[in-house]
Amino acid sequence: MFVRQQEHSKELNILLKFDPLYEASKITGKNYKEDKETGVLGLQLHLHKNALKTRLLQGNNDTCFANTFEENIAVIEDLGFELQLQGKTQDTENDEWRIYYMPGYLLFCESFNNSLNSGKLYFNYRVDTGGKEEARKQFWEAVSGCSGGCLQSEKDDVFTQIADFDIREGLRNKILCLEENGEVLEQWLDQPFMWLLIHKDIEVDGYDHEALNRDRMSQLPEDIQLKILNTTKEHIEGCIDTIVKDIETITGSDKVTYNPIKDTQYKLSVSNLPSGSDSRVNLKEYVQERYKIKLKFEHWANKNTNILIG
Repeated sequence: MFVRQQEHSKELNILLKFDPLYEASKITGKNYKEDKETGVLGLQLHLHKNALKTRLLQGNNDTCFANTFEENIAVIEDLGFELQLQGKTQDTENDEWRIYYMPGYLLFCESFNNSLNSGKLYFNYRVDTGGKEEARKQFWEAVSGCSGGCLQSEKDDVFTQIADFDIREGLRNKILCLEENGEVLEQWLDQPFMWLLIHKDIEVDGYDHEALNRDRMSQLPEDIQLKILNTTKEHIEGCIDTIVKDIETITGSDKVTYNPIKDTQYKLSVSNLPSGSDSRVNLKEYVQERYKIKLKFEHWANKNTNILIG
């Protein structure tokens, strides 16, 4: 029986950042690309690093490449993730995809030949640094290894990462590191770039990545959909007229029109913007926080803009 780790591993963080080829070049003073012995030393350091890393990860009951799919799933479920959806990735008996949820986190993974073939953790992460340099360093340390964009408050004191993380290595350690240093937002401010597709989805010519994502998310419980800014047809239809009025107020425009372009998406045209009006950040944050609906600017010109809602 594994004992759940309560703090992230500083040793593992150091090891994950360790660059064997760079360190080999530092030791010999020669470029590994030009010196054979330096290249061999780099390879030896790489093998040693991987052996240590696997031992640390498995010892901490964390995800790693050496684990089977079932072993990695056991780690995911031990962390508190609850299975929401699953299906077959191919016409084979064993390969499957799964979507898990834990407040603040959406996790997608798929198997191949009993290994964790791919997997992503999606989340919004915020730290109020209070203007302190040490707190800023802790924020960047926490999101090290994550992809996504960073939003900052007007005073640059609050940092928010709209992020994803490759779960195949060090999932437990990453979650512990995040939660020690900041707040994972249960209600998302924005959606990171998400990929919930499997191989047979992309075999169809002209597949629509965003539509397939929305369709897969639409199968989640409605309360989870609202938390991650996925929009149901009924929800957006109930909000669109009020959103239009809010957009007119925030932007100062006297002409906002809209048309449905998909079941769960509207295109808004905002015209006659006042000179110098640029309310994109306030507008996006307001709409997404109040209505739990994703907003995307198609373009923003001096006097008009198009906005995709949903």
